[in-house]
Amino acid sequence: EDIPLGTSILKVKAMDADSGKNAEIEYLVSDDHFSVDSNGIITNNKQLDADNNNAYYEFSVTAKDKGEPAKTGTATVRVYTKNKNDEEPKFSQQVYTPNVDENAGPNTLVTTVV
Repeated sequence: EDIPLGTSILKVKAMDADSGKNAEIEYLVSDDHFSVDSNGIITNNKQLDADNNNAYYEFSVTAKDKGEPAKTGTATVRVYTKNKNDEEPKFSQQVYTPNVDENAGPNTLVTTVV
């Protein structure tokens, strides 16, 4: 979740048994949080957030050859994000009202706050 923009996340690789332009492959992604280069390396274009996206991003990667007509293959990619523990601490209640016996000695536990 706390990675810099442009971080390499994973690499995809499509194979094409053709020759010439029909074997040249370009990649496309369906989610603007990510981009993919000509080597299949996927990087993040935007900050990823585990809290607002069910802890993962799912998108399609399309491999397209340069033939006429172009042929394509598609794969689904799921990138899991780990929460960076950016939540503030919270108490279980707003107000605590303990009672203390007037005869309580030193170091007597009065209450526990959670």
